[in-house]
Amino acid sequence: MPHSQVANEEDRIIWDASSNGEFNLSSAYTLANGEAPQSFNGKWIWKLKVLPRIQFFIWMCFHNSIATRESHSIHKEIIHKAAEYSFIAQNFSNRNPRIERSIRWERPNRGWHKLNTDGSSLGNLGLASGGGILRNEVGGWIRAFSRKIGITTSFVAELWARRDGLSMCVDMQIPALEVELDARVVADLMNNTTRLNSDYAAIVADCRQLLCQIPQVKVSYCYQEANRCADALTRIGRSKSLNVMFFNFPPPF
Repeated sequence: MPHSQVANEEDRIIWDASSNGEFNLSSAYTLANGEAPQSFNGKWIWKLKVLPRIQFFIWMCFHNSIATRESHSIHKEIIHKAAEYSFIAQNFSNRNPRIERSIRWERPNRGWHKLNTDGSSLGNLGLASGGGILRNEVGGWIRAFSRKIGITTSFVAELWARRDGLSMCVDMQIPALEVELDARVVADLMNNTTRLNSDYAAIVADCRQLLCQIPQVKVSYCYQEANRCADALTRIGRSKSLNVMFFNFPPPF
């Protein structure tokens, strides 16, 4: 479980019998009757032939971890939307023609820097690592990092890499920063101010606090194809024995 390094948040109680750390009567009733809370078997999620960010989103939906106002019908709505999508996909014969386009890393605006980060694990749970790179307005290499995290999920690895990258930029006193990553759920968390009560709440709070220390900053989502350098740095972190390494020049990939 990642601990807070920046936000200095106080310890708080997490209700272990619920999926989102919040107390609810249903789980309390189950415990009072001596029944074990039903375990969530989500192995099927990681076997879906979809993009990893979609897997993360489905997993968070089932754990009530989406940063929105509480809704008791969120599971019902998700199931209905999934059924609707499945019906349309299977019955829509006149599909739109496939449009191919070139996706690549884009330079930030003049006077800005761009931070790209990535994190992954070999399975969920699994050996995880993270990495990131800071480039200037012409795409020049400024600084990069790789970290060996340990055993955790890909989602937490994404958050860990994000915190490392933001901390590096704050230490370098970067005045204008565009933050880019290929995990939409993590990007949405950075743009949201809802306080979380999950086991990764501390690292999210750190990221938000670091963002506030940068004079001009914006967080955006990018396709995986535009984040390949950060992905390569992540793989380097997995193969090293040191916790974190910084690179002022490109390492041999």
